Amino acid sequence: MNSSDDQLLYSSPGYLLIDGLLMTFSTVGVLAALILILVVLFGGKQFRSIATFLAVNSCVAGFLVNSSTGIEAVIMTLADLGYIKRQPDSLCIARGALSTGAIGILYYTLCVHGFYRLCCIVYNKRNFHRSWTFFIKLVIIQWIFSCPLVLPGPLLGQVEYDQGVHFCQCSLRNLFIFPYVFSVCYLIPLIIILCIYCRIILYLRRQSAGVRCGKKYSVLVVQRITWMLLVLGVAGFPHGFFFVQTHIEPDRVPIYARKIGMVTVEFSQAGAMIYTVLLTPNVRRACSQLFTLRSIQQSTSERPVSSSSSSKKQPSLHSKHANINTDDTLQFPLCLMSVK
Repeated sequence: MNSSDDQLLYSSPGYLLIDGLLMTFSTVGVLAALILILVVLFGGKQFRSIATFLAVNSCVAGFLVNSSTGIEAVIMTLADLGYIKRQPDSLCIARGALSTGAIGILYYTLCVHGFYRLCCIVYNKRNFHRSWTFFIKLVIIQWIFSCPLVLPGPLLGQVEYDQGVHFCQCSLRNLFIFPYVFSVCYLIPLIIILCIYCRIILYLRRQSAGVRCGKKYSVLVVQRITWMLLVLGVAGFPHGFFFVQTHIEPDRVPIYARKIGMVTVEFSQAGAMIYTVLLTPNVRRACSQLFTLRSIQQSTSERPVSSSSSSKKQPSLHSKHANINTDDTLQFPLCLMSVK
């Protein structure tokens, strides 16, 4: 296949659609992570809790992985459109190792956050979930453990350039490095998260309706956990499928296979950031109140109201917000929310 045929292939609508999805998901993930981090940093003492600390920990990792994927998506788009040459640059291997490492870091931060919820719900009579020192040490250990996990790939020279995605990744043909990265950065933390939330579900189902929560509450818990596990679990299936296909029928592996895998991984990462924001109650309330106040200001600016009528209506607005906040906490199960 000559260079003109290559350019026609890579500039096809399918390739550009995948590039657009990558940029969209990475932008959503970056914005969600930034929103939570900024709200916690500038929100005052009400956001100083262990739960928000662990949420910020997840969002820092999510910001790193979504930013690196967004940069790669821009480079891929420029390469597919023919604005830059389709060849590896000097930082290709470093960016590939950083993206893979950030994915592992993100999943292990979610393990720590899940462990905190387990302490608050199942082992609530102990003091684990009240100890800042314990969780600060746990986060430090998590970063020290998860950062070097992907070093064997670049050190062994198994991070290679893939022309189909214009990106450096671990080779699908190697029987050691790809299973290692897949297991350590994806499968193991996913199994840990699954075990944690299954333990929470079993605990809640054993409780009587009058002690902790009834049937309706348990159903909500199962729904939230199921959706979260689906969002996290969808990331690795395309990569695993194409790895098996590479060793069984290598000629049938499409050239855009790695791009499909990257889209599912980025979808999972963006979904994890959105879930972290939505399931952190005080951050969610702060964002909803901010948007509500802006909409109220816009409506009042478009239609001026007399001072007497506005003074009468204002208390009802505050009572409405109070009702929304109270109902909002009931709509989101406690085991999937960060406990105050």
